[in-house]
Amino acid sequence: MAAPMGGIMGAMTGIMMVPYDLSLFMKFLFFVIALLMFEMMNVVRKHTETGIPSYTKWVFAAFILVGFAAAFALNFAVPGSADYQATNTVQQQNVAAAGTMAVIAGGVQEVDLRAAPYAYEPNTIIAKAGIPLKINFAADQNAGCNRALVFPDFKVSKTLQPGGSDVIQFTPQNAGTYQFRCSMGMFRGKLIVEN
Repeated sequence: MAAPMGGIMGAMTGIMMVPYDLSLFMKFLFFVIALLMFEMMNVVRKHTETGIPSYTKWVFAAFILVGFAAAFALNFAVPGSADYQATNTVQQQNVAAAGTMAVIAGGVQEVDLRAAPYAYEPNTIIAKAGIPLKINFAADQNAGCNRALVFPDFKVSKTLQPGGSDVIQFTPQNAGTYQFRCSMGMFRGKLIVEN
C-alpha cells in the first residue's frame, strides 16, 4: 500500500510545485534522498555481522558531493516554474501585461482561451461591458487542473477533457476586474471589463 500511495503523493507534489521554485525543491529532494540513503546504510550496518564494506562509504560520500554540486549548480527551469517565468522573454511579458482584447463581431465579443500545461493563455482578457462574451476554451492534451475554468463572479464553471474544447458564454454587465481560475485556485487569470 505504501508504494502506490507514495507514487500518488509524488505525482501530486510534482504538479503542485511546478508554478513555484522548482530549483529549490530539487535541492530539498536531493537532501531527503541523501538522508534516506545514509539511514539505510546505518540500518544495514546494525543488522549485519559483516557491516558495510569501506568502499561503499566512499562511493556514498562521492555521490553526496557530486549530487549536491549538481543540485546547486543546475537550473531546473521548466515551463511554469518560477525560474522559467523569471527567464521568459520581454515580448511574452509585455503581451501578458497588455492582455488579449476580445474581438466584437455580430453583436458578440469573442476570444480564444487555452489551458496550456502550466498556465492559461492568455491570462488576461479585455472585454466590453454589456456585450455577450464568447470564450472559445480549449485544453492541451497535457494540461493539468487548469482544464477547469471558473469565473466565480459570473457563476460560470466548465471542465474539459484533455485535448477537448467547448464554448463559454456570458454577459459582463459592469466594468471592473474579475478573476478566473482553475477549480483548485492554483492557476489564475483576470478578465478586465471596460465601458
